[in-house]
Amino acid sequence: MADICKELRKQLKELNTLRESCGSLLLREGMESDAAKKTIEEFDTLAEHLRDAVALYKQPFGEYLDILEKKIDDKKPLDRRECGLLYGVDRYPGNVSDAEKVKRYTLIKKRTGAEKKEDLKLALEELTPPREIDGDLNLVDITSAEGLILPEKIGGGLNLRGLTSAKGLTLPEEIGGFLYLGSLTSIDTEFTMPKKIDGDLFLSRLASINTKLTMPEEVGGDLDLNLLESIDIEFTMPEKVDGDLWLDSLTSIKNKLTMPKEVDGGMVLISLKSIDTEIIMPGKVGDHLDLESLTSIDTEITMPKEVGGNLDLRSLTSIDTEITMPEEVGVDLDLKGLTSINTDLTMPKEIGGNLYLNSLTSTQGITNWPIKIRREIYINPALPDNEREELEKRYPGQVRYE
Repeated sequence: MADICKELRKQLKELNTLRESCGSLLLREGMESDAAKKTIEEFDTLAEHLRDAVALYKQPFGEYLDILEKKIDDKKPLDRRECGLLYGVDRYPGNVSDAEKVKRYTLIKKRTGAEKKEDLKLALEELTPPREIDGDLNLVDITSAEGLILPEKIGGGLNLRGLTSAKGLTLPEEIGGFLYLGSLTSIDTEFTMPKKIDGDLFLSRLASINTKLTMPEEVGGDLDLNLLESIDIEFTMPEKVDGDLWLDSLTSIKNKLTMPKEVDGGMVLISLKSIDTEIIMPGKVGDHLDLESLTSIDTEITMPKEVGGNLDLRSLTSIDTEITMPEEVGVDLDLKGLTSINTDLTMPKEIGGNLYLNSLTSTQGITNWPIKIRREIYINPALPDNEREELEKRYPGQVRYE
């Protein structure tokens, strides 16, 4: 620790010497412009950061906590730096033990009401980052976005785990890692996401979307909308999701929903029981597409052109409106519960696994069968004899009766 302090003091001395030399040069050249003054201000800011670093390294984090504990117990106000350390532990450059982390959370819980409000105000002033940062920005204990100024660009992830409301939140245009907003339960005001997020986007507790939400153009990882139950307005997803799209709890779609043009991972819609409004599906889903609870489709729908994994429609009992199936399903096409087809249906050209039609009472309505099924086709033994014979000729050795 002593060596680090010595090195920091050396850098501070060199910086001050450079600042004086630069200031003298600017004056000699007659460059007393706003730009020159700004350069000097930047030197002063850097020097202040180095002085802060020296101060931080001189004292273990546990000693800071002891000082803060006494002030908190005595109901004394904290200064800006103390609030910055309490609510933004990532600023401390040394090691922080698990016991110290627990103590820190205990102290935060002691601050309530007006004290907590003033703490957060000072912490935001202290933690306001530069216009651009290269790594992650963790603001997990910030519970209100009002007054929060974020960088224009973040090279790593942004963790806003503590926010339960998006009110007052303005996000950077670009985030090079993840964006964690996993505590937001609703968005009650018009809200714009960054144009691009290179990592995962966590909105895992958002239960409904009932106001304008502008999503990123691209999400570089998973898009987690795991608890989203209803979409009440016209809504457009990101154009591209490089990971999985999680919509596990979605049961109600009341207006036009535009899915991403491309999902490189899987797409999970396991709670959706009916589709009765316009849904524009992705052009491609790289892995599985799970619609296992879907029992009815009451509007025309075009499935993705390509599904790289399983296409699970096991609960769909009848097809009464036009459905455009994928051209290719990479693994299984599960239509186990389908009993009747009352319109023309074109099957995928190729199925990389099995085709399940276990409950279908007649194949009339299927105008085009797959050119290739790589594994087996499971059919209802009660199918008419002529239909069973036709399938056995079409797929010799692949027909199974269940």
